Amino acid sequence: MKTHVDLNPFIVKQNAIKYGNFEVKCRAYNDKEGNIVGYGEETLFTRVYKNKKNLSTISSLTPKGKALFLWIIYSISFYRGFVFLNEKRIKGMAKGLSQNSFKDAIDELGKEQIISVYIHPYYWVNPRFFFLGNRAYAFENYRKPRNLKTDEHGLKEENPDEII
Repeated sequence: MKTHVDLNPFIVKQNAIKYGNFEVKCRAYNDKEGNIVGYGEETLFTRVYKNKKNLSTISSLTPKGKALFLWIIYSISFYRGFVFLNEKRIKGMAKGLSQNSFKDAIDELGKEQIISVYIHPYYWVNPRFFFLGNRAYAFENYRKPRNLKTDEHGLKEENPDEII
């Protein structure tokens, strides 16, 4: 019986995901005895954390704010909580960002607490929106257990809006 994954036209074969003209292989993670315990992509990817507040904030950004937000997602470095925002570096990559709109976009993302100035032109990135790497490992000293809510049947369910 085929599953929804088998029907996805972007999946080309087991353990491979097709992007353009090449395939990205998945790495198998083994336990001490050599048994496969999970799979993970070999390529780096930025996790965007979804919850109602983040969706509302990102949706309300202006087009220039969204352009810079997307550019930061693609440009953030592995396990770095900051990004280098330089107009020359971004020019041509983030369409529609002139010098003035670039500055406006930085101000907007700052106002929405997505970024915060570190040492100009370096900006802290709020890991509650996105992160490249494992947040639980990177912010080990700031972890807390999720709150579990009890539904009307007495079953416990996670609160997906609570992160870090």
